[in-house]
Amino acid sequence: NMIFSKAYLNMYKRGQEDMENEINKIKSAFKSGIEMRKELEKNQEENKIQTIAYKLLNSAKTGNKNLFLDTLMRLYINRSIEVPKAIFEMIHESNMDFETLAQSYIAGLISKPTNTESSEK
Repeated sequence: NMIFSKAYLNMYKRGQEDMENEINKIKSAFKSGIEMRKELEKNQEENKIQTIAYKLLNSAKTGNKNLFLDTLMRLYINRSIEVPKAIFEMIHESNMDFETLAQSYIAGLISKPTNTESSEK
């Protein structure tokens, strides 16, 4: 919710009226993070989530897109998973700041399953 609030505030400051497309990109990045968390849990690599999230957060805070993308690509390639389109879009995004999209991915990666997700299992 904080990421959405930050995005809405930034778009409002820029005078942007159509916010739906950007919000969908935030949701897509969040879902990609959740999917990677599930993949790591499936392979019993939960202990790596905090380390990966820390590296990603540091690269997002410093604005280092290359390090962020490099870390994610290694993560996906090592697991033989196709890199989601949302990840490449966040690197070249012009309407939304990189940090917001990166934080959305990280939030998905470190989030815990909700009761509905747990009951589905």
